Amino acid sequence: MNNLSLLTTLLNKPQTTVTVPVSIRTVNWLTENGMGPLLFQHLSLPKLQAASLQSTVITETYKQALNELLTRLEQLNIETTLLKGISIAHQLYPAAIHRPMRDMDILVKFKDLAAVHEVLINTGYAQRSRYNASFYQNMHHVMPYYHSGKNIWLEVHHGIIPPTESLASCALFRPEMLDNYCEPSDFYGHPVKRFNIAFQLIYTSVHWSEKLSEHGGFIAMLDTILLLQKMQARDWQNFEVYIKQLPDTATVALMFSYLDKYEDVDIPENVMHSLLQHQKPLNKITIYILHKLIREYMIDGN
Repeated sequence: MNNLSLLTTLLNKPQTTVTVPVSIRTVNWLTENGMGPLLFQHLSLPKLQAASLQSTVITETYKQALNELLTRLEQLNIETTLLKGISIAHQLYPAAIHRPMRDMDILVKFKDLAAVHEVLINTGYAQRSRYNASFYQNMHHVMPYYHSGKNIWLEVHHGIIPPTESLASCALFRPEMLDNYCEPSDFYGHPVKRFNIAFQLIYTSVHWSEKLSEHGGFIAMLDTILLLQKMQARDWQNFEVYIKQLPDTATVALMFSYLDKYEDVDIPENVMHSLLQHQKPLNKITIYILHKLIREYMIDGN
C-alpha cells in the first residue's frame, strides 16, 4: 500500500483501527509532510503525538484568526470566498488538523482590497515578502500579510490565476466569472462562499502542476481524492462543461489518470476520455513515465 492509499484509508475510517504495515521511514516521511496528526489516530508514537498537538494549536490559531477577520469584513458587507487549505480542511477532512496548512487564503473583489487592507493593518497584520510591491502588480493576490503575534500568514486574492500565465486568458478563470462557481457556505457561524465541488477539482488540479514537490503535490492529490468522493452526477456534468473551456487538459488528465489507475476512486469513463482527448503532450509512454515519477518521488518520497 503506497502512502496516498494509506492516508485515504485512514481518512475514510477515522474511528477504526487500521492494521497495515507502516515502516519507520514511512512514518517519518509522512510526519515531515504534515500527516503526523492523522497517523497518531492509529499509531501511538511520541513523535506523532507531538505533531498532533502542534497541528491542533496551529489549526485553532488559524480558525480564530479567520473568525475575527470575517467578523470585521461582515460589518463592512465584504463577501469572502475561502480558498485552498483553510476551506478544504474544514469542509472535507474528518478533522481540520489532518490537513496541513502553512497559511490561509481568501478571495475578495478587487474593489474591496483597500478596505480589507485597512482591516488587516488595524488588527496587527503587516505585509511581508522577499519581493517588492511592483512584483504583485502582476499577481492574482496582493503581498502576503503576516501577524507576528499569532505567527500566521494570510494571502488575500482578487483572482485565482496570475495574469502573466497562459491560463489567465481562459474565460473560465477570469475574476468576474468566479462568482458563477461559488456556493453559499458557513465557517463556524460566519457566512462565506466556497467554490462548488466540480470547480474545486479543476482549481486544485490546475494548481497541482505548480507544486510538483513532495509536500504541495502530495497534499493536492489527497485533496483531490476527497473531492472526487463527493462528486455526484450533476457535479460531473458541471466538470465536463468546465474542462471544455480549458485550452489544454494535460495537467488534469495526468493527475486523474494516475488516481484512476492506482487509487480507489470513481472517475466516469467518459470524463477520462474527454480529458485525454483534449490535450496534446501526453501519450501512453509519457503517461507511464510520469506516473512512475509521481509514485516514487511525490507519493512515496524516494
